[in-house]
Amino acid sequence: MSDKPRKCQMYADKKDVGDGVLVCEGAVFEAHQHDVNYALVGEFELATLDSVFSSAMEVLAGRVEVIKIDVEGFEPQIFAGGRAFMSRVRPRYIMAEVNNYNGAASPETVQSILHMYNDLGYAVHTSKFNGPNLLPKDYSSLAKSMFGPGTVINIYMDRLQPCSQS
Repeated sequence: MSDKPRKCQMYADKKDVGDGVLVCEGAVFEAHQHDVNYALVGEFELATLDSVFSSAMEVLAGRVEVIKIDVEGFEPQIFAGGRAFMSRVRPRYIMAEVNNYNGAASPETVQSILHMYNDLGYAVHTSKFNGPNLLPKDYSSLAKSMFGPGTVINIYMDRLQPCSQS
């Protein structure tokens, strides 16, 4: 999924194909930044969330309970291509894994992702769905706390209890 249709290539470690790097439209895969065992494993096109679910949105409206997001910091691009999905379908809960593997994210990126969920009308929690709300004023400290090696934080969003902007 992406903010717009794109042609991409996937490079992965020959020994661990689950550890891959996505390179899209004009970007160059720089092997020196990764393990030398990486090789091209496939080429494909990304679509938008809206285009994938365009014919099903009316049927899905109000019926989607949970979506799980694990896109390595690309949430803004996915939701930019899913504005109609989010406004019509309105999943009740969203669970997102936010991490800093390979240094791909920054505290500012994580903070913007948390604000994006809040702006979409979701309360943000760090312990469980319907747990204590993480207020927007606390997003910065959470984002900064997650930047140790291999740190992973699960973020839970609940559309039933949106946060105020305090």
